[in-house]
Amino acid sequence: MVKMIPDNTGRFAKRPFFTEKELDGDCERLIRELLLKRHGKVEYPVLTDDLTVLIENHDAELDCYADLRAYGDDVEGVTEFFPEKGPKVSISEHISGDDRRENRYRTTLTHEFGHVKFHGPLWAEKFATGDLLDRRPHANKAVSKRDNILNAPHHHSINDLVEFLAGTSRDALVR
Repeated sequence: MVKMIPDNTGRFAKRPFFTEKELDGDCERLIRELLLKRHGKVEYPVLTDDLTVLIENHDAELDCYADLRAYGDDVEGVTEFFPEKGPKVSISEHISGDDRRENRYRTTLTHEFGHVKFHGPLWAEKFATGDLLDRRPHANKAVSKRDNILNAPHHHSINDLVEFLAGTSRDALVR
């Protein structure tokens, strides 16, 4: 059972604290259920198409060929949350359109899925309580830069935490 702890950054009232075992278990269960539903069996490696379906099955819109240059040259994925609909996941066309970057594309898909699955409930609660006072341009977005994904310290800021948790779920999904 995930434990909710105070979020000292002010972005959310509380944030989840997941153990690695909890994240691994949730991700393994999600992949197993998806594979059984789609293929009638669990077989590895997980297909890239299965990863896109995983995102879409969680009420998220997926744009695999997004131009994310407005966020910076090193941004590979963005997950945006809305009060009236599911999240939108955007993956940079630079990684999705390049066959040589298939592994990077797959890990970015699973990373962004981590935002949808594990951070979506935080946004839903924030929107439901009318707590929409944060007017910064990217306040409702998880902007994923390659270096932040791979090296995010889980104790500095909520954005670091969000990237760390999404990265941990990505690792569990692509094993």
